[in-house]
Amino acid sequence: MPLSEREALRVNVEGRVLEKAGRVNDAIALYEYAVAAGTDTPATYTRLRILYRKLRRSEDVERIRRLMIEQWGHSW
Repeated sequence: MPLSEREALRVNVEGRVLEKAGRVNDAIALYEYAVAAGTDTPATYTRLRILYRKLRRSEDVERIRRLMIEQWGHSW
Protein backbone atom coordinates (compact mmCIF):
# COMPACT_ATOMS: atom_id res chain seq x y z
CA MET A 1 0.00 0.00 0.00
CA PRO A 2 1.49 3.36 -1.01
CA LEU A 3 2.13 6.09 1.50
CA SER A 4 -0.82 8.25 2.38
CA GLU A 5 -0.89 11.76 0.93
CA ARG A 6 -0.19 13.12 4.38
CA GLU A 7 2.85 10.88 4.92
CA ALA A 8 4.18 11.63 1.42
CA LEU A 9 3.87 15.36 2.12
CA ARG A 10 5.62 14.96 5.47
CA VAL A 11 8.50 13.08 3.85
CA ASN A 12 8.97 15.71 1.16
CA VAL A 13 8.77 18.67 3.52
CA GLU A 14 11.07 17.07 6.08
CA GLY A 15 13.44 15.94 3.35
CA ARG A 16 13.81 19.50 2.07
CA VAL A 17 14.45 20.75 5.61
CA LEU A 18 17.17 18.13 6.01
CA GLU A 19 18.72 19.12 2.67
CA LYS A 20 18.79 22.79 3.61
CA ALA A 21 20.40 21.90 6.94
CA GLY A 22 23.17 20.10 5.06
CA ARG A 23 21.98 16.68 6.18
CA VAL A 24 21.90 15.24 2.68
CA ASN A 25 22.41 11.62 3.73
CA ASP A 26 19.47 11.85 6.13
CA ALA A 27 17.33 13.38 3.38
CA ILE A 28 18.30 10.58 1.00
CA ALA A 29 17.41 7.97 3.62
CA LEU A 30 14.01 9.58 4.13
CA TYR A 31 13.29 9.79 0.40
CA GLU A 32 14.44 6.20 -0.09
CA TYR A 33 12.06 5.14 2.70
CA ALA A 34 9.21 6.75 0.77
CA VAL A 35 10.21 5.10 -2.50
CA ALA A 36 10.47 1.69 -0.80
CA ALA A 37 7.05 2.28 0.77
CA GLY A 38 5.58 2.89 -2.68
CA THR A 39 5.06 6.62 -2.75
CA ASP A 40 3.46 7.89 -5.94
CA THR A 41 4.77 11.43 -5.49
CA PRO A 42 7.09 12.48 -8.35
CA ALA A 43 8.77 15.11 -6.16
CA THR A 44 10.30 12.39 -3.97
CA TYR A 45 11.93 10.68 -6.93
CA THR A 46 13.03 13.99 -8.42
CA ARG A 47 14.73 15.11 -5.20
CA LEU A 48 16.53 11.76 -4.98
CA ARG A 49 17.80 12.08 -8.54
CA ILE A 50 19.00 15.62 -7.89
CA LEU A 51 20.84 14.63 -4.71
CA TYR A 52 22.39 11.55 -6.27
CA ARG A 53 23.47 13.62 -9.28
CA LYS A 54 25.16 16.15 -6.98
CA LEU A 55 26.95 13.30 -5.21
CA ARG A 56 27.94 11.82 -8.61
CA ARG A 57 26.19 8.56 -7.83
CA SER A 58 25.24 7.78 -11.42
CA GLU A 59 24.05 4.23 -10.71
CA ASP A 60 21.54 5.57 -8.19
CA VAL A 61 20.44 8.32 -10.59
CA GLU A 62 19.74 5.67 -13.21
CA ARG A 63 17.98 3.38 -10.72
CA ILE A 64 15.60 6.15 -9.69
CA ARG A 65 15.03 7.12 -13.33
CA ARG A 66 14.04 3.52 -14.12
CA LEU A 67 11.66 3.47 -11.15
CA MET A 68 10.05 6.67 -12.40
CA ILE A 69 9.56 5.14 -15.84
CA GLU A 70 8.02 2.03 -14.29
CA GLN A 71 5.67 4.16 -12.20
CA TRP A 72 4.61 6.82 -14.73
CA GLY A 73 5.96 5.76 -18.12
CA HIS A 74 8.54 8.60 -18.18
CA SER A 75 10.89 10.55 -15.96
CA TRP A 76 10.92 14.25 -15.37
